Amino acid sequence: MKKTICAFVFSFFLCLSLLSPVQASVDSAKLYSKYAYVYDITSGQTLMNKKANARIYPASMTKMMTVYTAIRLITNLNAKVKITNADIKDQYALDASSAFLKNKQVVTYKDLLYGAMYPSGADACWALARSLCGSEAAFVKEMNKDAKRIGMKNTHFNTSTGLPDKTHYTTCVDIAKLMAKAYTNATWRSVFTSKNASNAYYRPKGGNQLWMSTLTRMRIHQHIVANPAIMGAKSGYTKDAMYCLGSLAMVHGHLIATVTGKGIPTAFGPKKVTLACALVDHNTLIKDLVDHYKSLTLYSRGQKVKTFKIHFGVVDTYTYKMSESYKILVDSSFDESSLKTTFTGKSTIEAPLKKGQKLGILRVSAKGQTLAKATIYSGSEVAFSKQKYAIYIGIYVICGLAVFWVVFRNIRRHILKKKYAKRKAQRNRKKA
Repeated sequence: MKKTICAFVFSFFLCLSLLSPVQASVDSAKLYSKYAYVYDITSGQTLMNKKANARIYPASMTKMMTVYTAIRLITNLNAKVKITNADIKDQYALDASSAFLKNKQVVTYKDLLYGAMYPSGADACWALARSLCGSEAAFVKEMNKDAKRIGMKNTHFNTSTGLPDKTHYTTCVDIAKLMAKAYTNATWRSVFTSKNASNAYYRPKGGNQLWMSTLTRMRIHQHIVANPAIMGAKSGYTKDAMYCLGSLAMVHGHLIATVTGKGIPTAFGPKKVTLACALVDHNTLIKDLVDHYKSLTLYSRGQKVKTFKIHFGVVDTYTYKMSESYKILVDSSFDESSLKTTFTGKSTIEAPLKKGQKLGILRVSAKGQTLAKATIYSGSEVAFSKQKYAIYIGIYVICGLAVFWVVFRNIRRHILKKKYAKRKAQRNRKKA
């Protein structure tokens, strides 16, 4: 009888960023962007890190968090919001991008989400902040709470729009964390991504505005078309931030987050100037992954990983199986036959086995290089069997008694033999 669990190791994703088997083959020096980070959300691999932990000004990439926080606070996407003069009066003085909302215009929260994400409207951000929290300052506190929950350790927001502020900063790594988390939210995902991201539009109900997505604007105004693998992006620009961009792409079944900061159009001379330099970098990085890498499945769903013997358990064995398939990106020339799996830990476990109990460490390697390392934990319990223990003790006692009897009998025979030999010797002396 076997006990089987179907729970995967949750520490895989914590380790892979340190044990990434591949790095993007693009020369980072040839990017327009001073900072760049490519992260495989599916596997947890870091594929490129060009000063990705350095602080940057996120500019309008901030609005990815603005939309994420707003979604958390919104109870009804179709609820109506009336635009006030306070929502629109400062946008031109601050040279902020606009969704061109009108005073007293009635829109829905869904409209405002698209207004913040597509045309990068500061007016849409201010309307969200006012209607949800009463003020931008109160709304920004909620944004920082979300940043802390997500694990954005090097981020601090001071505005909902990303307008210049010295205390408003982040890193490429933190923006990637935001996108990875936000993508799990269906509403955020529907606003950020599109089947054809370079031809995506949104028209608010009852309004005459027509908003274009980030990639649609770049296609029309800068004549740069995003790689088809890119599903969505959010750009940003200020004089201090320069050109920055966060995008999500699907490459070989892997969700890829790419974040670049401080893109400089004149990085390679005046003849190669492009205001869409950030998108050029993203296209270069994604094309590299599409052309030169492939997905490698390390474990399939339901695949047996390890069977443990259980002492004194209600069952004799405990089989650990994968609940989900697990895959990583590798160079297209990678030899799959070189894969080797090793387990470090005990193969026999004393009952009771507790849920969440550490079982050991699993390593997947190839040609001496560790591709993945994980600590595996039990997904269910195996109770202690009193009956088996009693039988074991009974057998142990019986065996002990048997050994005792054999030893006792041999000792007794030895003693009797000595006595017999002694008496025989005495009789022989008397006869003599």
